[in-house]
Amino acid sequence: MTAKYSRAATVEDLKALIRAQNERGADYLLIGDYALYAHGYQRATTGIDVLVPGNREAGEKVRDALLVLPDQAARDMDAAWLDEGDNIRVADEFVMERAIRLLGS
Repeated sequence: MTAKYSRAATVEDLKALIRAQNERGADYLLIGDYALYAHGYQRATTGIDVLVPGNREAGEKVRDALLVLPDQAARDMDAAWLDEGDNIRVADEFVMERAIRLLGS
């Protein structure tokens, strides 16, 4: 990343991430700011929030999809972390606030 700070995620970033997740057959649910935006509500913040199942298989698909982001910050993400049930935040060129909220399968 060449910038000192992360930038706001754009609609184009969102489209690229959703396309990548769909191509990999990832199970996910868009929540948060951009989910509200999709329903016509304007938000002051622009984080991309995604809810995924809490298991390694889901983690591998989501990690692979996140690699479409400019800095590929997710390359160091261990899919086994999803088994632990914690939130994972991915800070690429833009930050995915509360990027992955884990659920039991």
